[in-house]
Amino acid sequence: MSNQAAQVERETPASIAARSLLRHSRLVAASRSYPPAVRALAGALEEAARVYGQVVEDILAAPHEQVVELVHRRRADLDYYLFSSPNRFLAELAQTAVDADPRLTTVVPLIVEELERKRQDAVSRLLERGVERLAISAGWPFGPGHVEPSGEEPVPTDNPEWDGRVAEVRPGHGGWKVHGEVVIPAVARAYKYVAA
Repeated sequence: MSNQAAQVERETPASIAARSLLRHSRLVAASRSYPPAVRALAGALEEAARVYGQVVEDILAAPHEQVVELVHRRRADLDYYLFSSPNRFLAELAQTAVDADPRLTTVVPLIVEELERKRQDAVSRLLERGVERLAISAGWPFGPGHVEPSGEEPVPTDNPEWDGRVAEVRPGHGGWKVHGEVVIPAVARAYKYVAA
């Protein structure tokens, strides 16, 4: 089955409506009849859709030798919108928008669901091109070329084994590799042991 046929098969009235609303989020954002919370949600959705669309497409279409440069240039957007809890951020904005305008109760979840589908598709397509985010989590050791300390105030821990290890990778500062080679190291806050 072709990709186009598979996409048509997955389409539902809800996803078509959500996609249509995403395309017209500028109109929603510009509408003065909506509360600021709704305009904020529309703006965030539009920015995320831009990253999932144009930014990812630029990387996919680039010649091999330009991919690393584009990943460097778009690192913050890619990291924030593809991996740094975009669902939580959008869910909070969505709830604020629904609280401000209850007419959006049924529409907003469809938009957020469609955006999550776009996010997953963007991540899959980048992986096919050999572009992936480093999988670094709390407790990892710091190492040159993979994870570097941010220089921020350390995060206290009562676990002496975690002293000097990764506490959290800051949003927008994830590490990236292209075709298996680390091209951007992650930047993370460290744990500091504090005796109880």
